[in-house]
Amino acid sequence: YDQLSGMIDIMRRHVLAFGGTVCQTLGDGIYAVFGAPVSQENHAIRACYAADAILREVARSGRAVRIGICSGEVLWDH
Repeated sequence: YDQLSGMIDIMRRHVLAFGGTVCQTLGDGIYAVFGAPVSQENHAIRACYAADAILREVARSGRAVRIGICSGEVLWDH
């Protein structure tokens, strides 16, 4: 269980905890959406809470992570 796997697990765990869907793992990061496939009234807030939780847990480990949040419609087919 290496450092990268641990970071991906942290990201996945917090996205799922706040009702997000992990669409894809991309190298050293993930792509996740909130409010799809199940609609959520407060999906943007949930995304921000998940980002904050990820940042806080990663910071406690002495590491850093960057997070991008984009708002808008998503077309996704898995």
